Amino acid sequence: LLKERLNIHGKLGCVLCIIGSTVVVVEAPEEQVVTTMDAFIARLQDGFFISYSVFVLLLTFIFIWHFAPLYGNKNMLFYITICSVIGSLSVMGCKGLGIAIKLTLSGENQLTRAATWMLVAVVAMCIVTQMNYLNRALDVFNTSLVTPIYYVMFTGSTILASFILFKDWQRMNARSVIGSLCGFFTIVSGVFLLQFFKDVELPKDMFKTVSLNGCLQQVQQLLGWSSCSSCDSLESGRRTRGTVKEECVRLHDVDRESESEEEIFTRSSMNGTSHLNTPSSS
Repeated sequence: LLKERLNIHGKLGCVLCIIGSTVVVVEAPEEQVVTTMDAFIARLQDGFFISYSVFVLLLTFIFIWHFAPLYGNKNMLFYITICSVIGSLSVMGCKGLGIAIKLTLSGENQLTRAATWMLVAVVAMCIVTQMNYLNRALDVFNTSLVTPIYYVMFTGSTILASFILFKDWQRMNARSVIGSLCGFFTIVSGVFLLQFFKDVELPKDMFKTVSLNGCLQQVQQLLGWSSCSSCDSLESGRRTRGTVKEECVRLHDVDRESESEEEIFTRSSMNGTSHLNTPSSS
């Protein structure tokens, strides 16, 4: 529909991002179920989550007021970072609103509490900021690049925020930690391929025009060898075969010419002999 295409590096990066995200989600521990607003607000007031929230706000303000105006149109990571980290806070706020709505529908009115309306304001501001910078990224950069990178960074930020809010590390064993780290570095590898190799295009006929001798010479250059006996032997053999073939063709043509000349000479000799042996009419 948008006529946008990914190169081979971009496709490989998307696959790595999906695999890494799947591994992280599979290895993530189950969240603790919070059923009351008091319990949720107590978690929001935890020192680890407050530190994370302050870090996100500072990072967002620095990017919005300094880096995004200068480099936002050159590198998509500035816009997408703002969307991702702010989006993680909006997801946590939506969880609190979900609890408040559920309790209100069950008969315990939460609309009279100031914490509910604070969550509404936080979620609204985060969503407006998130959508604003996501649309900027989509306007400037290729959608096929923005979408997977935003998906990865937003998912990672949300998992990190949930990890801090619900203290998931207390329920993780060594296997889960190693699996999550492997998934995270797989995601980083995919984002690296998407971002830094987005303009690299491989020639379509590169595999058709590359010869064995060319491959050996490239290996020789990469390894820093001063000479390569395989390459020399291959080239010498190829030249020898070509020379022998040309020589055979030339000799064959010479033999044919010689045979033709001998046949002509033989015929001439036979005709002369027949004239000499014929008696005169007198």
